[in-house]
Amino acid sequence: MYDSSINISSRLFRTHFEDLSNEILYEIFDFLDIYHVYEAFYDLNIRFQNLLSCSNLPIHINTSFLSKPNFQRYSTQFILPNIERISSLRLWNSFMFDDIFPSSENIKKFIGIKTVILDNVLSLNHLNHLESLPNLSSLIINQSNHTRMIDINCHSIFYLPNLKYCKLSLKGNVLFESQTNTSNQLSTIEHLVINSEYDIQELPYLLSCIPNLRRLSIDSLYRSYDRRVRTFSQVSNRLTHVSLKLKNIKFRLFELFLINYFRDIQVLRISTNDDDEYMDANRWERLISSHILNLCVFDIQHTYSFRYANDHLQYDNRIIQFTTSFWVNRQWYFACQYPERVSRSKYNLFYSIKPYK
Repeated sequence: MYDSSINISSRLFRTHFEDLSNEILYEIFDFLDIYHVYEAFYDLNIRFQNLLSCSNLPIHINTSFLSKPNFQRYSTQFILPNIERISSLRLWNSFMFDDIFPSSENIKKFIGIKTVILDNVLSLNHLNHLESLPNLSSLIINQSNHTRMIDINCHSIFYLPNLKYCKLSLKGNVLFESQTNTSNQLSTIEHLVINSEYDIQELPYLLSCIPNLRRLSIDSLYRSYDRRVRTFSQVSNRLTHVSLKLKNIKFRLFELFLINYFRDIQVLRISTNDDDEYMDANRWERLISSHILNLCVFDIQHTYSFRYANDHLQYDNRIIQFTTSFWVNRQWYFACQYPERVSRSKYNLFYSIKPYK
């Protein structure tokens, strides 16, 4: 016999998604991109419209997967009405930038933005507009297309008033040159990552413009032989972490930069090639003992090749020098990796296996 009361009871105690509290719904929304939340719930009913539009919670906007029509609708219905709540903003094209930031007056309304990510915004003149963002502390610029740009001037980044973190991943050579060469603008950046080519001879100028810099990472540091090395009397003395991939830079030049500009660093990570002087343990010992007294982490990867049949004996002697008490007491240990016989590679790798003090 069918008991209808059981069916009625089950319907009464059934929980619907809409029965969840606002707090739980907000926690669920945190696991989703805000655009997907907007698409799924905004037009569902008044309650969800109010949840999305009347909250004080910060919003993280990512437009990297949107088409132009979808972006324009999203911008009109959700982004612009919630300007003050936006904490981070990712734009993947110039038209999106111009649509959201049509004027400097409009930019000033984005009072909550702390992070801006620009993908393929090719005109770096857009950076001038970002000066009006009072709380912008993190800026990431990516150029993922295959068009190579030569000598990209990023000096306008120095004018961003509260910028602390900056990451540049560009195609071509990055410059930080004032257009007039008379600017004394000092940047507030504390952590700078350059995943692009950068001329080591421009490094003194860069450091002179960023006195609060503490962490520096450059993916391809090279030397242009048609320029003279620039020197500046005042550079950052707060730099503690340095990570560099050196591209055909002789050790004697890099040594000068360590002595003049990196004396207070605590962490040094470098990747080098060609110049075998980087494997001179005695020279490193003198350099560290006399000029880099605060160094706690020494992490090196050096790629080299044998030119003659008996070169391996010379390199073995060099490697043994990294096992003296100076290195052991600091617990800095090293190893070598040789190409397999079946491999066509002729390059060997000398590297740190425990770079901590």
